[in-house]
Amino acid sequence: MAARVLLGAAATAVTLMAWGFLFWVVLSAPGGVLKAVPDETAFMAALRDSLPETGTYYFPLPPEPELGQDEGPDFLAYREKHKAGPVGMIRITRDGAHPLSLRTYALGFVHFFAAALIAALLLLMVLPALDTYVRRVVFVFGLGLFGAVAIRLSDPIWWHLPWGHDVHGAVYHSVSWLLAGVVLAGVVRPPRGAIHMTDPSKPLWKRALEVD
Repeated sequence: MAARVLLGAAATAVTLMAWGFLFWVVLSAPGGVLKAVPDETAFMAALRDSLPETGTYYFPLPPEPELGQDEGPDFLAYREKHKAGPVGMIRITRDGAHPLSLRTYALGFVHFFAAALIAALLLLMVLPALDTYVRRVVFVFGLGLFGAVAIRLSDPIWWHLPWGHDVHGAVYHSVSWLLAGVVLAGVVRPPRGAIHMTDPSKPLWKRALEVD
C-alpha cells in the first residue's frame, strides 16, 4: 500500500501541474480579478524606493496595543484612517524573480506532491469506510473544498480585501482537488475481495494498514 500512496501522490502532482498550466496559461484565467497598475514603471520605482525589503506590508497598520487602554489616541487615529481608506496589502519581492524558472516549476511540483501525499495518507486512514470509487473521490474533493473555503475566503473578511481574487482562487483549488480525487481514488483503494476491510472488530486505521 505504501507504493500505491506514493504512486497516487506522484500521479496527482502531475495532474495538478497540468491543470494549473491549462487554467492559468491556456485559458488565461486571471478572469479580470488582477488589475493593471497605471504607469507601472513609475509605480514599481516608487515601491522600490519606499519599501526597504522583501516582505508583506499592510496599510494602515494598527498600532501596538496600549497597556490598560482599549482605545488610546493612536488606535482612534488608526481607526479613522482605516475607515477613510485606502486599505490594502502589498506582498513584494523587492529584487525581482524569474516568472517561469525551472526552480519555480520544481518547487511547484514538490508542493503539489507534498499536498497530495497528505491527502493520500488521510484517504488511507479512512479507506475501510470508503468502499466505492465515488466515495473516495468525494472525500478527497471535500479536503480541497474545505481548504479553499476555510483559507482562501478568510482574507477578504479579516483583511478587508476585495473578494474577486480569493473567490477566483477558491474555485481553482476546488476544481484542482476534484481532479486530485479522480486520480487518487483510483490508485489508493482497497484490493478486490478484501473482506477484512469491513471487519468491525478492528479499528479503521488497523484495517487500512493491512491492505496489500
